[in-house]
Amino acid sequence: MFPLDHDSCLCRQVLFDSLLGETDEDRLSILTKVDLGLEREAEVITFCRDNEEQLSYRAVINLVRELKTRSGESDFTLSRLEAYRWWYAFRKKHDLKITAKKK
Repeated sequence: MFPLDHDSCLCRQVLFDSLLGETDEDRLSILTKVDLGLEREAEVITFCRDNEEQLSYRAVINLVRELKTRSGESDFTLSRLEAYRWWYAFRKKHDLKITAKKK
């Protein structure tokens, strides 16, 4: 291994900003793309709260895909990064303190 100087280290904040966006506006913009609407967002919140003890991240994302498909968007997809961004933004928007396990 070669030593890294201070300027080339990848700190947590730089990594966080790279994954989610540098500003709150950037971080929350994925919600516009996914656009569940108030009723379906409420369904997701209820699902999360009802399953909080055994909540898995994958189950939440699958529910979002199912809701979008049921509403007529059969071609709806999310990349892994988009799914991660959506989960972060959704929890932030609704002030959810729920963390999903990585099942």
